[in-house]
Amino acid sequence: MMKFKSIKIENKIITITHPDKILFPKDNITKWDLVKYYIKISDFILPFVKNHPITINCFREGINNNGFYRQHAPNNLPDWFQTYELERRKLGKMNHILCQNKASLIYLVNLNMVSIHRWLSTINNPEYPEILIVDIDPPQNMFDLACKAAKLIRIQLENLHYKAYLMVTGSRGLHVISKVNQNDSFEHVRNMLYKITSQIAYNYPQYFSIEVRKKNRENLVYLDITRNAYGQTAIAPFSVRAKEGAPIATPISWEEVDKKGLTPNKYNISNIISLITLKIILGMIAWSIKAKTTQNP
Repeated sequence: MMKFKSIKIENKIITITHPDKILFPKDNITKWDLVKYYIKISDFILPFVKNHPITINCFREGINNNGFYRQHAPNNLPDWFQTYELERRKLGKMNHILCQNKASLIYLVNLNMVSIHRWLSTINNPEYPEILIVDIDPPQNMFDLACKAAKLIRIQLENLHYKAYLMVTGSRGLHVISKVNQNDSFEHVRNMLYKITSQIAYNYPQYFSIEVRKKNRENLVYLDITRNAYGQTAIAPFSVRAKEGAPIATPISWEEVDKKGLTPNKYNISNIISLITLKIILGMIAWSIKAKTTQNP
């Protein structure tokens, strides 16, 4: 097994240790395969994570073994790697990892990072969210109901002048995402989303629930708004998930949600690049731009 491989990214030499290490055993996906994926996807993922404190999900021995989450910056980071100190309520001050550029992204992959989770706010205004998220979490074999919930949430958000975007999570469900107004607090966002999701659950009690405890919602689709709080994170668009097949959290168009064959793990490390190229040609990748630039009235 190769012990290391060095690559030059943005005039920085990054040494990838044990590049041949298998991280996804069933799919024979190596650490070097992840490096290549994140290099290719960097222009798409970086606009979504830059200036957001992040938590990384690392797997030193591959995804079939226990991984760990890391949000605090390691002590031995290179001088060029940016971090940011933030207050973490009961935890006190913490020096958080940032992913500001391609070199930082690949450096994190070398730390055996598989997935990136981002705060909903940025270091520029951490107490106020930049985006809101409704995490639609269906029981197994109920993805069609997750799609129904997403469309209902979209209607309610856009009635309130919040442009809604959609992402398959690469896990079980969907995220409905919107950029929020500059002065929208986390409390305001949660209250608004509570009204939206509780009304949907009331109108369709046979399908949807807002109950946090799994035992209280039985076999219903969970409309989760709990990520909309200071310090909470959500999977970043275009992040790999630590699951068989290396699925990708992928932005999709609203037209796609009505097409046959959509699943939460449809996109993966093997097919995403060619599909993104197709999306660019079709003008469907506008989600990536609009979700970061569209201002609500």
